[in-house]
Amino acid sequence: MWNNRSRKGWRGWFLPVLLLAGLTLVLAACDASAGSTAPAPADDAARPIEDQLQNAFGALPDEMANQDFSGFEQYTATTAQGADKEGLNQIFAWIQEVRQKGDAPADTSEYKLNELRVSNIETQGNDATAHVYVDMSKIADGDVVNAAFIVEQDIALVQVDGQWLISGADVAQITDVLATSS
Repeated sequence: MWNNRSRKGWRGWFLPVLLLAGLTLVLAACDASAGSTAPAPADDAARPIEDQLQNAFGALPDEMANQDFSGFEQYTATTAQGADKEGLNQIFAWIQEVRQKGDAPADTSEYKLNELRVSNIETQGNDATAHVYVDMSKIADGDVVNAAFIVEQDIALVQVDGQWLISGADVAQITDVLATSS
């Protein structure tokens, strides 16, 4: 049946096959963990805030001409929910200021959001802050850029019933792009 020669042959290949199988399992485990795309906990916390600010400020262009800010206001907290009325007024102050830029009438102009960036998101409990960068244009006569501006502002948020709402802001920094490029 088994002779010494066949036993030695079996031992000769068993150990290398066992080592190869073990190495394959180790490499597969390393590859699985390296390919993981799960976001870091900070990303998980920041995503809802970024989404809310993108939605809120993304609604502004359509609302600026007719002065109906109900789409934006659905993303703001009330004073009873922790909003700072003066801080919220800082946002509406820059909106009114940029509506007056250029020489085209504000109520017949269109507003275009060229770029919106949200950065520097920090959370602490039910409070958060973020920085927004808003690049907008005021369009007159269908396609003529009448004014272009960049607004940067730090925004405060409060979490109410699991949803992040804008609760205030600092004074906005407004750059008139057409004035600086002339």
